[in-house]
Amino acid sequence: MLAVQVAEGDRSKPGVTLLEIAAADSYEVRVQVAAADGARFQRHLQQHDQQKGEPITARWSGQTRLPLVRVAGQVRPGQSGLDVFFALPEQPGRAPPALGRTVDLEIELPVEADVVALPVSALYENNRIYAIQSERLEAIEVERVGEMRGPEGDTHVLVRSPELTGGRRVITTQLPRAISGLLVETG
Repeated sequence: MLAVQVAEGDRSKPGVTLLEIAAADSYEVRVQVAAADGARFQRHLQQHDQQKGEPITARWSGQTRLPLVRVAGQVRPGQSGLDVFFALPEQPGRAPPALGRTVDLEIELPVEADVVALPVSALYENNRIYAIQSERLEAIEVERVGEMRGPEGDTHVLVRSPELTGGRRVITTQLPRAISGLLVETG
């Protein structure tokens, strides 16, 4: 039961809501994601439906893993994006403790191939990093794949580029006015 609109002994009229109820097996957590990320969620959902690959899950308060069940478009004036829905575990006879509230979720995406984890400070304008080649900076365009939490709880950005090969040195601190060809000294 979600809500009771009347008390014992109250008079009511036809068509007035007395109770709000919902099936305990249909509770979901809705997460709004950017439209740019929606294709990834849809692709992984289709692959999992075809019994290929790992499912996308979310952790709520670091506890239970909630499976992704569907993706839906969101249409509101001045906004665009997608809503992704995760199923809550069934709790017979009671509503989830956070019903109708905002909660913190960590979405766990399946492992991606050929990605590099870098400190957020290594990323410039969301799609560029700088490698060091012969004491000079060289810009590399990257695809931002996601984020992960490091061992000390710090955030790392996951990027991919065919130009990122083993042993390549990358600057990890923000330099004002960084450009290709800039002479740098490494320590």
